[in-house]
Amino acid sequence: MTPDPRKEHAVALHLDDVTVTVPDGDDTLTILDRARLAVAPGELVTITGASGSGKSTLLAVAGLLRRPTSGEVTVADRPTAALRGRDRTALRRDSIAIVFQAAQVFPSLTAVQQLELVAHIRGELDGAARRRARDLLDLLGLGGRADQLPGHLSGGERQRVGIARALMGEPAVLLADEPTAALDPQRAREVMELLAAETRRRGLATVVVIHDPAHLDLADRSYVLHGGALQPATAAVPSP
Repeated sequence: MTPDPRKEHAVALHLDDVTVTVPDGDDTLTILDRARLAVAPGELVTITGASGSGKSTLLAVAGLLRRPTSGEVTVADRPTAALRGRDRTALRRDSIAIVFQAAQVFPSLTAVQQLELVAHIRGELDGAARRRARDLLDLLGLGGRADQLPGHLSGGERQRVGIARALMGEPAVLLADEPTAALDPQRAREVMELLAAETRRRGLATVVVIHDPAHLDLADRSYVLHGGALQPATAAVPSP
């Protein structure tokens, strides 16, 4: 599949001066401090940082799962600060996919049914969607496992099912929160290589939070989240 030419010059994901604060006793704790990030279609960006540095919060904001205290999040060329209710939900459903640390597959659904569920939620489950689900699993090396329940799949296979499910909705933005943390080094590398390949194949704007710097070579750009702000990974960051 070649990238959609309509996406070539679009703003896929842009966080502009995003700040997130929470109450902390009589004080206020700043989790994100005017964080800025721009990701173009076809780019894979990795983010590392110490535990508790705000990486998951940043992904939640980028995924429209959490509103920032201030700042703007633009997804697929649409500013979201003023979006409410159904409009915000529809944009998240149609333009954003999230891959979690644990695959979070449904134990009673086969691999292919996990993908078909996406089409069902969107009201698009037909013969073409069913074929696309099997084609995706085949592309990700799971063609022979399509009718298996998660309990019969390895951890790496379940994570690939999670990635295939994320791709099923043809998103503009793909967010992954430590998708390799529970995998051995070989399977972790395979999953990261898969994410990189599909990012470029489909023209996705992909942000991956990772804990293992061994995979930074697969990224177009890498950042460290420190002090609430994103800094290039090559920059020296004081130890927490």
